[in-house]
Amino acid sequence: MNKEDKLFEKILLESEKNFVELLKKEGMIAGEVFHTQREYIKRKKGVKGLNDFAKKSKELGYEIDLRKADYRGWHPIGLRPFGWLVMLRTFGWGQEELIDSGYQAPQISFIMRILAGYFVSPEVTIKRSPSYWKKHYSTGSLTVPLVDMKNRKFILRIDDFLVSPLFCIFYLGYFRKIVEFGGIKNSKIKETKCMFKGDDYHEFEIIW
Repeated sequence: MNKEDKLFEKILLESEKNFVELLKKEGMIAGEVFHTQREYIKRKKGVKGLNDFAKKSKELGYEIDLRKADYRGWHPIGLRPFGWLVMLRTFGWGQEELIDSGYQAPQISFIMRILAGYFVSPEVTIKRSPSYWKKHYSTGSLTVPLVDMKNRKFILRIDDFLVSPLFCIFYLGYFRKIVEFGGIKNSKIKETKCMFKGDDYHEFEIIW
């Protein structure tokens, strides 16, 4: 196991150990994110995968059944990273699958389908991204401090969002798909600042 994989496993172990505190994190998340997770698992593992997910969640201490989730309501934000933990443990998946689930999520999302008409250009798409955030989260904020089309670079910043480092990994796929909606292919994204590493906010750099 390389250094990166060891760090990821440490995040999962801490999430598993402290899941009660995770579920008590302040803030709410739109229930439709569990719809995107259900569809991702269903496409990869079929209906049996959803059964296995429900069983594993109960084993880990809190039962989540994606087949019965309220996709139109709001839920405690900690359920999102706990759901990722369950998914990864159920199928023996790692960072690659978490990033891929982030990449696939926007094209499954009800909300993003509604907003698809605004994806008219890369610049407009990325500048509107703060409005996407507000439709998904009751806490934190997303801003776009840099849009540099000439040098092919965007900067996204997330403030007041100290929930789980699993979000940071998920966003590597999620934000890449968002810029693809705007017409940018083959982008590269990295987190350059992270609140879990002592920074005041999260920052993601996107280049292409």
